[in-house]
Amino acid sequence: MKIRCCYGCEERQIGCHATCERYLAEKEALDQERESKYKKHEERNIIWDTYLRGIKNMKGKRAKNNEKAKRK
Repeated sequence: MKIRCCYGCEERQIGCHATCERYLAEKEALDQERESKYKKHEERNIIWDTYLRGIKNMKGKRAKNNEKAKRK
């Protein structure tokens, strides 16, 4: 999503983003959307990292068990 209220705005002037209510409302909505996407990705990354760590630990345990079996 992009901010579209500025394109073709006849009231546009230097520094208007600090005071324009339409711009500020769109910016707030855009920031909230980005934050929710970020949180979704962050949650997915945490789950994925946990899964991958579990796989690595399993591989490490298997390797240790195989070494122990070879020694016996």
